[in-house]
Amino acid sequence: MNKLPLYIFNIGDFLNKSSMVQSVIFEHTKYVYKRGNTFSLNRNIELFDELYRKMLEISENLFDGLRLLENNKRTCWAYITNKDFYRGGIHDHMRTSVINAVYYLQVPETKSYKEGGISFYDDANNEMFCFKPRVGDLVIFPNYLKHQPHQSHTDDFRIAINMEIMCEPVQW
Repeated sequence: MNKLPLYIFNIGDFLNKSSMVQSVIFEHTKYVYKRGNTFSLNRNIELFDELYRKMLEISENLFDGLRLLENNKRTCWAYITNKDFYRGGIHDHMRTSVINAVYYLQVPETKSYKEGGISFYDDANNEMFCFKPRVGDLVIFPNYLKHQPHQSHTDDFRIAINMEIMCEPVQW
């Protein structure tokens, strides 16, 4: 089996973590999910800007000569799940990015490894790898890599912040 193009870092908590968590939960309670399973954090972009900058800095170090495209948006998206709320599905980001990243803002304790994790799939949707994140983990991967977050069966929310980079193609 080929090595998956995944980069995993633990960049730790942010000083404003409590405000970030409160903001995401507040927006989640107001958001009307019609399509998809994430919502934009544009309303509170300043709160998440340091996180996006850190992800971009790491990506620039990974991919020497990274060149952003004009349509790159510094948007962060929230994905939230617990025992009462889950919207999943295997997907990729071919239409919206070149580089994807997920930062784990809050990860509740769970009984199983897969619960609250993220799985990555081949083109036939066969699971190739499941990763159980910890708070502070940042996972960077290519737009074409199919993936799916798994439900967290706890009262506490599992909160992931999703980010994308539109750039010239990079070598994975």
